[in-house]
Amino acid sequence: MTSLLILFSTLAHASEPADPTATDPAPKPSPTQSAVYAALQGRHDPPTCESLNSASPDLANDLIWLMKHANQPAWVGVRAAYCVLTEYADEKASVIDTWVVDPERRGLAILTIGMLDKMPHAHAERIAAKALAGPHAADARKHLTESGDPKLMNLVD
Repeated sequence: MTSLLILFSTLAHASEPADPTATDPAPKPSPTQSAVYAALQGRHDPPTCESLNSASPDLANDLIWLMKHANQPAWVGVRAAYCVLTEYADEKASVIDTWVVDPERRGLAILTIGMLDKMPHAHAERIAAKALAGPHAADARKHLTESGDPKLMNLVD
């Protein structure tokens, strides 16, 4: 439960409605980002990642944009991250790698580490190694030792 609270509080660094007096107004979503947001914002019965393809021709980048900018409701960022991790691990590997080493995004790191068993081993091992060397190493060690995956568990030793 604590992990979920941390995840929801740290996953999305988002933009509130733009302050007209601010010198750097909040970024505005594109029509496709708005459509993906609308699909992900419902509290119950979230859409499948595959079903979001019809909302955007560049879904992976729109999901990453939402992770950075949508903070309400909190599960929009979580669902967006899940889809990137499960559907775009190859295409967005370099972006995903940053999620476990950003000291400001512990919740996202925990989510990513928790999803390693759903990713191809090549990605899982690379991400695990980065996590173990990063600012969330304690979280990574805990998850990896409890994962039951011998390859991931051996990385901790």
